[in-house]
Parts: sequence; structure tokens; C-alpha cells
Amino acid sequence: METISTPETEVYFTCQFNDKFEAARIPEKKFNKAITEILGGLCDFLGHKFHKKRIGSTGGGKRGGFRGIVYYRRVDGVLIFTFLYGKNEKETLTSKEENELALVSEQFDKLTKQKLDILVGQNKLIKYHNRTIKRD
Repeated sequence: METISTPETEVYFTCQFNDKFEAARIPEKKFNKAITEILGGLCDFLGHKFHKKRIGSTGGGKRGGFRGIVYYRRVDGVLIFTFLYGKNEKETLTSKEENELALVSEQFDKLTKQKLDILVGQNKLIKYHNRTIKRD
């Protein structure tokens, strides 16, 4: 297992994602693995810098887990986990939801690191602490 450090990657949660994430009690190890897989391109591209990532649950794998909708701006390493839902809640996004992601992406594209920090200070985004992430 290779250890990589991602100090240049900043990970944020929307409030909706954070509420579901805390309720789901996803283990940190599984979540960090999901981040590593996103950075390595192991996720489904939805368009407009959004990706869908399967995330394993407590006591289970990805099959019984969750799906996260993640905005990933590669140029400056910004990941914003936007939505989280159980795989049993929803199979896929509707075309209306996918169109809404395009509008959200336009807004996220305008967020500089300074503006992201302001949103964190206003409790509109939650910053996930940078950690050393294991890659298999």
C-alpha cells in the first residue's frame, strides 16, 4: 500500500452532504479511500466537473453503501462533496438533477480559495481536514 499526501487537495462538504455523512457514520478509512479513488479517476463522470462515487458503509462494502456526488476542480485540487444518498434511496440522477448540476458547477467555478474560506467561516461549507490517504 502506497501512502500519498494530498496537501494541495482541499476537501469540502456542503451542509446537506455533511448531515447525511454524519448520520451514515461512514468510516474515515473508507471515506479517505473514496477520495484517493476520485483523485485517481476511479469514479463516474457526470459532466460539468461533477462525478459520482460509490462509498462503502459501516460493516459493508460499496454494494450496500452510498453514492456521493462530488465537484472536482483538478486545476487547483478542490473537491466539494455536494450530495450523499444511500444506494437504496436512488438508482441514478434524473435529467433535471443533472441539469441543476450544471448551474451549481457554474457557481462553484467562481469560488476562489479565499471565497471557500469565507464560506467555511459562515458555516455554509465544511472543510474536511487534509489527511494522509492510503492508496492500494
